[in-house]
Amino acid sequence: MTEQEFQRLMIIYGADIGRWPTGRQAAAEKWKDAHPEARSALRRTEEMDRLLKDAAPLIDPMRVERLLDAVLGEAAGRSLPRRRFRPAFPRFVWPQWSWAPRGAVYLGLFILGCAANLAVRFLATDTPFDLWFSGNLSLPLGG
Repeated sequence: MTEQEFQRLMIIYGADIGRWPTGRQAAAEKWKDAHPEARSALRRTEEMDRLLKDAAPLIDPMRVERLLDAVLGEAAGRSLPRRRFRPAFPRFVWPQWSWAPRGAVYLGLFILGCAANLAVRFLATDTPFDLWFSGNLSLPLGG
C-alpha cells in the first residue's frame, strides 16, 4: 500500500479501517503500524467522522411516518389550489388602461414630429403654398 492509496481510502471510507474494502484492510493495518504519520492522519479523520456523525440529527422513523401520514391525509382531504392564468405581459392587456397616458404622450410626440417635418419642408422651399402642398401631400389618385 502506498501513502496516496492510504489517504484516498481514508477520505472515501473514513477512519474506521473495518469499513474499508476487505482486501485492503490488512495492508492498511500494516501501513498504519509502520508509519506514525498515518496514525495521526487517522486520528484527525476520526475527529472529523465524530463531528460529522454528531452534526446529523437523530430522527425517529416512527415520527417520520406519523408526519407523512398527517401530511398525506390532509392533502387527500383537500384539492390542490388552482392557479389563475396570468398573461406574460399583464400591463399590455386590452382591459387594462395603464397604457393610455403613455400612448397619448407617444401620439402627441408623433404629431409634433410630423408638424415639425412639414414646417421644415414648407419653410425650406421658395414655392407658393398651394404648389408645395399639392407636390408634397397630395396623393396621386390618377386622372
